[in-house]
Amino acid sequence: MNEKFIDFFMTLAPTLLTSVTAFFVGRYNNFQDRPLDKMEIAYNRVYYPVYRIMREDSIKISTVIEKAKMYFCKYEKYIDKTTTMIYQQLCECKDIEEQKRIYSAFSDNIHNNCIYLRKKLGYLQPGYFRIYQYLPTKIKTLIRIVFEFIVCYFCACIFSFVKVEKIREICLVFFTIGLFAIFVELIFLLIRKMFDFIRKIKICNKK
Repeated sequence: MNEKFIDFFMTLAPTLLTSVTAFFVGRYNNFQDRPLDKMEIAYNRVYYPVYRIMREDSIKISTVIEKAKMYFCKYEKYIDKTTTMIYQQLCECKDIEEQKRIYSAFSDNIHNNCIYLRKKLGYLQPGYFRIYQYLPTKIKTLIRIVFEFIVCYFCACIFSFVKVEKIREICLVFFTIGLFAIFVELIFLLIRKMFDFIRKIKICNKK
């Protein structure tokens, strides 16, 4: 990896960082402007009741499916599409092991959305680390990519301006690691997108 590539990265990085920052700020502002009444219905009438059902001691998956059905039927338009999609998979699955896997994903989805809606509705919330822990996988991946990109840019800046060879070597190592991490994150993000797309096609074909 030569200096020309790092110079190219430094030229490109500010534009990308500005675009990504503008994207997140725009998403945040748009979300803040949304009315909260529909979120309140989703939380009070669907996510929290289903969350309470799932917390019952030794409850069976079939019982959760049956008890949650009324909420999904009555308040379908207020429910996140990912939640509806996973619930449909859970209802249709007949294989016990596969059902357990889907139920785990369904449980995570309900819990994540509860945390998310509580934050937006002004309920008491845990610290930032726990909020990150329960964010949707896609959002966590994007946050990590932005962080890794900033590390790469910071290392590239030091590499370009500092003339001490030892420091330049260390910066180059961290730059390479950060760039590799971004590449891996993007590959996994693409794979997840492909699996989600295939899953949606299967659901559509079953209907």
